[in-house]
Amino acid sequence: MKYHLQPNPQWPNNVQSDVLCEKARIMAWTLFPNGVIPYVTCDATRDNGMLSFLFDITEPESCYRGEHRHNGDPCWQDSCVEVFISSPNRGGYYNFECNSNGVALAEFGSQRQNRSQMDTAFYSAFKRELYIRSRAPHLSIIRWTIHIIIPLDLVGIGDAEPVCGNLYKCASNAQIPHYLMAFPIDTPKPDFHRPEFFRDLFNEKIV
Repeated sequence: MKYHLQPNPQWPNNVQSDVLCEKARIMAWTLFPNGVIPYVTCDATRDNGMLSFLFDITEPESCYRGEHRHNGDPCWQDSCVEVFISSPNRGGYYNFECNSNGVALAEFGSQRQNRSQMDTAFYSAFKRELYIRSRAPHLSIIRWTIHIIIPLDLVGIGDAEPVCGNLYKCASNAQIPHYLMAFPIDTPKPDFHRPEFFRDLFNEKIV
């Protein structure tokens, strides 16, 4: 399934810039009130016990940040894509967060607070493949593509069981913070840790 990640109109995602609006028109970025947000798609597939998420991100430099370089770092502060997956058999959900350096943050828990960070073996068990990171200086554009591959058994899901979750893109410490998602989250401020809004990632209408 192919997802186009979208903003929540209640959350801050706008960029006040006529120049960026013109770049948005050129790059077919999504226009938001008085501004632009990154254009993000994700091809999600499920095959042979593996979950595959191929993210393609094109964004203005004002939305980009790539500082963290070690697994376990707070990747959500950078330009970051995220896969959240529910694990009912284990009583919680996993968050896999990856920035444009291929660095990941992986945690498990039943809510935002008191989450357990995964160990080195867990980080080694899921793949991150960074394919492209290019710049178009004359347009102040950055494009990067990352492939996240997660074994079903790593998250405690059987071959015949649904995979529920959500897909995200954010950069909370970028010059222009933004928060995009595959499935809507009905909250007044950004909050990705809301499993009540998870949906079946491989058996849903594309949002």
